[in-house]
Amino acid sequence: SVDAVISDIPYGIDYSDWDIKHENTNSALLGSSPAQERSRLFRTRAKPKNGWSEADKSRGKEFQTFCSTFLSECKRVTKPCSPIIIMAGRQWNHRLMVAAEDEGITIVDTFVWNKKVAPFRAQRVSCVKAASDMHINGDWRLGSLAPIWEPIVWLRNPYKTGGTITKEFIENGLGCFNYDKVSSLIVDCNSKIKDRQHETQKPIELFYVLVEGFTQEEHTILDMFMGSGTTGVACVNTNRNFIGIEKDPQYFEIAKNRIAEAEPPKKNVFTGNNDNKWLVRPTK
Repeated sequence: SVDAVISDIPYGIDYSDWDIKHENTNSALLGSSPAQERSRLFRTRAKPKNGWSEADKSRGKEFQTFCSTFLSECKRVTKPCSPIIIMAGRQWNHRLMVAAEDEGITIVDTFVWNKKVAPFRAQRVSCVKAASDMHINGDWRLGSLAPIWEPIVWLRNPYKTGGTITKEFIENGLGCFNYDKVSSLIVDCNSKIKDRQHETQKPIELFYVLVEGFTQEEHTILDMFMGSGTTGVACVNTNRNFIGIEKDPQYFEIAKNRIAEAEPPKKNVFTGNNDNKWLVRPTK
């Protein structure tokens, strides 16, 4: 079993091939519009929230099914009162929470990650048609406001009926949070990363808050969507044990190298299956 789960899951918003969590995959990834050619930000057009077909309206339910598959495993491998901390996108965050509830996992709260900076994605309507032709006043725009925040869902594996969180904390160090590290539901952390190795990589400082805020030294943390290994690096640097799962061999190698560089090589222990898809990283 593991003591905690901390993971930045696919958001299911068609950001890239690995982020498609629905069956209707007409997503316009790697399209060729002028905006997509000019900027990495618009490399993928994905789907409008209204969808392109009736089948697209099932995307939310399909994402919920995807969440149920890994949440049921999280519940199975964690201990009573283990924190399950999941980064989720704004669009389908509610589906993650419904899936957790259906799996019998306790919903504790939701954090707000204040990214401080974010690209503005709204286009002026006047760029398409002169405002004077439409008889409107004001700066009307098409799209969304800058995505300055992202939700982090705080879940917890239930303890036995009749038990208490205090009992679980005394026995396993689980169920409580470290106020020295987590003192607000708003976590301020600049999203800029100097040496980005994954297209949706999060800043290491954010994961220090999550790792140290909900686990203790020597605890074992699972990240089943490891990506470039940021959770693992945070675990190594704070004396936690780490288990990471990543299906992309390229990202697995990136994660392995990043984690190996986090402390002297003599302490590194890597174990992989035949497909080199999983990583076990003890810190001792």
